Amino acid sequence: MVGKLSYSWPATAQQTKVNRFDSEYAPLFPYGYGLSYGEVDPLSSALSEKLDRKIMLTNTMTIFDGSVKAPWQLMIGSKGIREPVLSSLQSSEFVEYQTHDKDVQEDACQLVFNGQGKGEVILVNQSAVDMKRFQGSVISIEPKLWQTLTVELVCFTQAGLDLEQVSASFSLSSSGKLNLVFSNISIEPLKGKIADVSCH
Repeated sequence: MVGKLSYSWPATAQQTKVNRFDSEYAPLFPYGYGLSYGEVDPLSSALSEKLDRKIMLTNTMTIFDGSVKAPWQLMIGSKGIREPVLSSLQSSEFVEYQTHDKDVQEDACQLVFNGQGKGEVILVNQSAVDMKRFQGSVISIEPKLWQTLTVELVCFTQAGLDLEQVSASFSLSSSGKLNLVFSNISIEPLKGKIADVSCH
């Protein structure tokens, strides 16, 4: 008898992104790992279940990765009236939200602005979030064709954003026609490369 993992097992309790073929794929147990009956277990029986507070204070915040991540809530709106997105297909007068398939079912979303007026899609939190620790980071968006677009956060602070009082982590509005599909949004360190949108 053989038991095999049908998913990748995270290396720590904080590791939330462990997908095969990712460039930084480092699970505790990879996809397909398993033992046959009678094999010797190579693992220690004293695996830690404690949260590493230092790891928890990472400079990366996942906002959308297959779904909206807490504490954020996705809302769509037109004419200044916003409504929470509560289903896989929802529309307001000028914009429509629909789930989309990238790697698995409904792990991305599609936004269609009809061009008849200003529509808005926004990820908000009821109370302001202190994001000062992300100073010097970028917001990273993975639109369809699954390439990554990065924007320096300094662009927003130069425009007046107070990183200690952030109530919206992502906002997109358009009065023109726009059809956009994306799968991931995060705030992360730049990692030595140049951002696609830089304000220096």
